[in-house]
Amino acid sequence: MRSDTDNQTVFIGIKDKNQPDDGSETLLPVSLSSTWKTYVFDLSKFRGANLAEVYLPTEFVFKELTNGLTLYFRNIQYLP
Repeated sequence: MRSDTDNQTVFIGIKDKNQPDDGSETLLPVSLSSTWKTYVFDLSKFRGANLAEVYLPTEFVFKELTNGLTLYFRNIQYLP
């Protein structure tokens, strides 16, 4: 992932089919840079999400942005 500018923050989440759509799911903050970087997340960090019943495999949440954010991503993989 990368953004157009350094030090932008995006939050990454995963949701299962039983989690409400109220923003209560676990979100992991990611500080972005303007160069491509590979990020690795331990799936166990997404507390509350039953990985056998995922319905939203990846969500990007943008909080408190004053100048907007362009996010670039590619090649999302889920590894055992």
